Amino acid sequence: MKLTSQLDTSTDDDTEAKREIIRQSLDKISIEISKGLRDANLSYPVYLVVPSSGFAIASMMTPLDPSDHDWCRIGDIVQEIISERLDGTKLRNNELPCTMVNAPVSAAEIVAD
Repeated sequence: MKLTSQLDTSTDDDTEAKREIIRQSLDKISIEISKGLRDANLSYPVYLVVPSSGFAIASMMTPLDPSDHDWCRIGDIVQEIISERLDGTKLRNNELPCTMVNAPVSAAEIVAD
């Protein structure tokens, strides 16, 4: 898994405001992501988490180990849908080191660009 560093210039208040928008529409966002994944023929379960601290607006993960190509496509779908909820805010993914006992897993933070 490739790791990337992040620089974020948004204020804590701005990040928290974005998180609150996501929290309030998390169910609708998950439905849209599910539809987007189906339309792209990507049959991976994707979990979304809205953190309470740090720079991430949301984090996404899957208990499976998709190919790099599929993971990028999943990230693009998630970013696009969340960006729409945030009035077009440009977003990017930062891969996260993670593990699940006895199983591969993939995760990424979604941050404002």
